[in-house]
Parts: sequence; C-alpha cells; structure tokens
Amino acid sequence: MTQVHRAFIDNKQKLDSEDPSDFTFYVTPAITDVSFVKVRSVSIPMTHFTFTGKTLAERTFTASRPSNGANVNVVLEDTRNYTKSEYVQAINTALIASTLGLTVASQSHHGSALVFTSTDASTLSISNLPGMLPSSITFPMAISSNGTLQTGPVDLGSSMSKITYVALPNLVNTSRSGIGHRGIVTSVLNQHTSSFGVYQTRTDDSGSVHVLNRSEVDHVRVQILDENFKRADVGDLPVFLELEFS
Repeated sequence: MTQVHRAFIDNKQKLDSEDPSDFTFYVTPAITDVSFVKVRSVSIPMTHFTFTGKTLAERTFTASRPSNGANVNVVLEDTRNYTKSEYVQAINTALIASTLGLTVASQSHHGSALVFTSTDASTLSISNLPGMLPSSITFPMAISSNGTLQTGPVDLGSSMSKITYVALPNLVNTSRSGIGHRGIVTSVLNQHTSSFGVYQTRTDDSGSVHVLNRSEVDHVRVQILDENFKRADVGDLPVFLELEFS
C-alpha cells in the first residue's frame, strides 16, 4: 500500500546536534510494513549568492596607477546575485568616478571575458578581479598607456552552489551519488538567477526508488547538503518535502 507524507520543515525542527543542517519530523501514526521510499517533490529556498562565503579581499576589485599611487576599490556585495552586466556596471561606475583613465566592458564576441580599455597617460595595474577565474590569470595585470587588456572567462555562476542534495540518513543507507555519502535520495539544481526567497523545486522523482533500512517509519531525519556535500544554509524559510512510502 502506497502512502504519501508531506511536510514543511523549518528551523524549529532542527535537531540539537553538531550538524545544524539536520531536521526531523515525526510520523503519527507510524507508517508500517513499508520497504521503499521515493521523493515525489521537494522545494528548497535558495540562499546562495554570487559571492556568498567570499572574504572582503576576494570580492574586492582593485585597480591602480603605480606611478603616483592612485587607486580604486570596488567591493562586490555578498548578499545579492550579479549578472555580468551588473558586475561590469558596478566596476565601471567606480572607475569613471576615479582619476584613472580606465573602463571595462564585456567582450562582444566572448561574453564571459572582460576588456579593460585605458585612456590614461601612465601604465595601470589591476591587482584583483572578483569571480571564478582561469588559472592563466595572474595578478597584478598591467595595462599600458592607451592600451587594452582582455581577461579570460570570468565565471560568476560558479561562485554559487550549483546543486543541493537531500538526504534521509535514518531511512536510507546507500547513496545514488555513488561516492559514499549516506542517505542521499535526490538532488535539486539551483538557478543562477535565483536569490533568497526563491525556491528551487524538483518534482516527480519517480525514477529514484530507495530501499528503506526499516519496515516502520515513526520519524524522518532530513539533511540538506550543498554541492560539496556540506551543510547548506536554508535560512529561515521552510523546506517542503513530499515522500512516497510503499
């Protein structure tokens, strides 16, 4: 007999444990004579931003004119998402307001690269550029007088958690990820345009049936993990989970 259980889980249901990503909800009356579980749907609030977890130094753009020490610093926020145009605009606004003759634009034929253009009489230097950068980029980067500099791809999306995993460690012993993380039953992809308060949702996970390690279920322990299988911060918004037992 198939039984469907739906639950909202929030911070009030966090377990008093070392792992604050643990939640639990109780099934009353207990579900008996079941062997399998699958996730019919799950909704998780998005709480990762473009520069979440980055230090102040890591999210600060810095350019200077070494000949006289003039410089400009742009601190990118860690509580919002940036599109490429917003990223470029934030840096450009500060550059235009500075004494440096320097502007930046997205490369028209390679949208993930940036092109810095100098109208300055002196050599300029870029000592930090926030974002996920190719290993070929090393700092400082010099821009000759009235010259240009094109970077490699600057990936803003990779700074965000790309995927979230849901685990039921007290019910499922094996992981479909194949790398030994106990209890993982489904995954949810994050959208790069998502921000706090926007839910990531996966529905109809009918292809993934997991063997239960017990025939009676009186409570369900839920863990929300990030792309590195570490606890994911789901903030104060509830997680919605719909499980099917059979």
